[in-house]
Amino acid sequence: MLAALRFVFGHAPLRIAAITIFFVGFTNAAILPYQSLIGIRQLGLSEQAFGALMFAAALFATLGQVVIGHFSDQARNRKQAVLLSMAAGALGYGLFWALPSVPAFVLCLLVVAPVASASYAQLYASVRAETLREGSGLVAAVNTVIRSIYAASWILVPGLVGAVVALTGQASDAFGLAALAYLACLLLYGLFGVGGGRAEAVAGGRVAGLLLAFRLVLSGRILRPMLALALIGVGHHVSNVLLPLIVTGELGGQETQIGLLAGLKAGLEIPFMLLGAAFVSRWPVVWLIALGGGLHIVYLLGLTQATAMPQIYGLTVLSAAGDAVLLALHIGYLQELLPDRPGLGTALFSVQSLMMKSLAAGIVAGVGLVFGQGGALVLAAVLVLGGTVGILWLDRR
Repeated sequence: MLAALRFVFGHAPLRIAAITIFFVGFTNAAILPYQSLIGIRQLGLSEQAFGALMFAAALFATLGQVVIGHFSDQARNRKQAVLLSMAAGALGYGLFWALPSVPAFVLCLLVVAPVASASYAQLYASVRAETLREGSGLVAAVNTVIRSIYAASWILVPGLVGAVVALTGQASDAFGLAALAYLACLLLYGLFGVGGGRAEAVAGGRVAGLLLAFRLVLSGRILRPMLALALIGVGHHVSNVLLPLIVTGELGGQETQIGLLAGLKAGLEIPFMLLGAAFVSRWPVVWLIALGGGLHIVYLLGLTQATAMPQIYGLTVLSAAGDAVLLALHIGYLQELLPDRPGLGTALFSVQSLMMKSLAAGIVAGVGLVFGQGGALVLAAVLVLGGTVGILWLDRR
């Protein structure tokens, strides 16, 4: 762990990338908690329309990141793709903040957000390329350290944005703060970030290369491990949806306790991520991912038996440990599936995320309605177990 920290902060390109990723995290931590408030309460969308918009946004983000990741691998300088995506975020989110409306909201989520969010994946691709350029064997540990820095933004930013929104009374002001954060990213990485890309294109023709990229992403060699990771991650999303209902419902908790639990989990994730960086050089990454899946299984089944808030706080420690392992290591695992295409390999995270969120939505909407919250949590635990067994089996092949 200490070696990875020294490596990141001792190399200027990695240090700049780490600071920039913190500000990218700022943009997500500013916007994501307030999207439903903006869409439903401020702009007047129905819950069904907002849900459909969220699914479309996730689909567009997945397609956009695959396309941008593919072309960034062909570019002589990946920095251009990073800066363009940051500029899109600064301009698009700034325009919505200045002129909030339903068309502008739809445009932001379906066009601006997919382009802007690609900066996260491309920064990770540049981190990997820079780490390998130094001939380091610390790729997984460096990814873990960088991910912990991203997580730090989720501890600091929601409270800050919440104070601003409470002061102004407009949830859309979160987009204004996100635009400022993207502007900071643009200036920081534009002035101090390094280039990085491939000297020559991966494929001869751009159109043929793009089609090949999609076929590669959907090939069995890539799709099977992505599906295993998606199954392992289902528990994270199902519990995020159901935990507030459990706390404020059968356990009689307050809404303030939901925020306290979220802050506690985010605060615990950072030391667990740094601890994971210490083990990742000793244990196979797949073993650690399986450990994260096992912790999630215990957490999900524990939620079904919880009868008081102190039990929820205790289970939060397990959830934070499992999330820290999975969030810190899965990007590096996906990158290794396409080691010669860091841009496209990092974009696999978006594809896997879409699969994971779709499965979680189906569990909550379908199984939850029929068998209740407990049934949804048990099914999620079963799927996590299937993904854990699957990823270990794939590793032995």
